[in-house]
Amino acid sequence: IPLFDMHWGISYMDYYQPVLDEILGIINLHDWSEIVIPFGQDFFHNDSIVSGVTSKGTNIEKVDMERAVRDGQKFMYAIIDAAVSCSNQVKVIYTPGNHDRSISWMFAQVLKERYSPDIVDDSIEYRKCVSYGSNTIMFTHSDSKQATSKNLAHIFPIAFPEDFANKNVREIHAGHLHREGEADIYGIMVRRLSSGGKTDEWSTREDFIGSHKRFMLFEWDPEKLKSIHYIYT
Repeated sequence: IPLFDMHWGISYMDYYQPVLDEILGIINLHDWSEIVIPFGQDFFHNDSIVSGVTSKGTNIEKVDMERAVRDGQKFMYAIIDAAVSCSNQVKVIYTPGNHDRSISWMFAQVLKERYSPDIVDDSIEYRKCVSYGSNTIMFTHSDSKQATSKNLAHIFPIAFPEDFANKNVREIHAGHLHREGEADIYGIMVRRLSSGGKTDEWSTREDFIGSHKRFMLFEWDPEKLKSIHYIYT
């Protein structure tokens, strides 16, 4: 359930409630052998409670972070609680974004305390990898200037050589651009995931508008990618 680039603070629970309802409906369809929930990835819009800044100190519009944290908490609790009740194994895996590196990591500590260190991976590596059956997926925010699809495909076997070598289906899930794209590079599927978040002030000013507002949930069987569920806002 890679809900990249939610930007809580630009959007709140009144906007994301239909997204939550649809995700819970999918989770509750049947029992799952494993549910993976990548977390971070610009979950929040600001990296400060008192000012409108990103992790690098870039000035952006200030949002109501108190409300954003409360609403994001309700959202994540609902998804993780449902996942725990419907799956033999749940993993919540933190990867940093460029907007909220500090606040989202602190939020991960709250999740870790509520659930357990066995469920929540709060390490601050920029790239993480999960494997299931013959499938392996690397995910990363990919906000650097070097994060082209070709470069990401080259990074995967270097960053995770054993996972890469021992699996037949290899994918990379990246965020940051708020729009969907894919490239099949010698059998490595590099996906830029879309976002259902509202368009913020900076994106409007820079003409980054018009992308489909939807999240992507991936369903796997042990041998392959089975389906992609599009969750529209």
